[in-house]
Amino acid sequence: MIKVDLRIENAKRIGKLNITHNKSKEPIYHVWRSMLSRCYYKKDKYYISYGARGITVCDVWHTFEGFYKDMGNRPKGMTLDRIDNNKGYYKENCKWSTLTEQANNRRSNRVITYKNKTLTLIQWSKEMGISYDVLKKRISYKNWNIDKILTMPVRIYGK
Repeated sequence: MIKVDLRIENAKRIGKLNITHNKSKEPIYHVWRSMLSRCYYKKDKYYISYGARGITVCDVWHTFEGFYKDMGNRPKGMTLDRIDNNKGYYKENCKWSTLTEQANNRRSNRVITYKNKTLTLIQWSKEMGISYDVLKKRISYKNWNIDKILTMPVRIYGK
């Protein structure tokens, strides 16, 4: 694993990077730096969820130019997302996603397969027209099977 102290690396390379790509003040540069920081800088507040879990960045992406060549500019409203959360950052495992798409890709999500369809709990909530909180309670506090959890009508009290 390559250890990178971003402060030292940037101090060594300052100027050259700005001359090379002129993007150091643009959002895409911040995306790149943040990715490296959470994977390699132990003092980063997200390191525990990335670097400490063994999430790394491919060698090509250790330079901004390599990252930018593969990913291009960040589309408006999109964030860098790994397709498989247990794998690192590299071209085939990364894409630009909306915040909603990225939220559905979290390790903490509850994933349920029902009738040969696999969705997160929030996706099932939208699919079935039942609030996320109701589904969450049904799973947590009831000993129901998945069919009953997803299809039981919601009772409306007071009507």
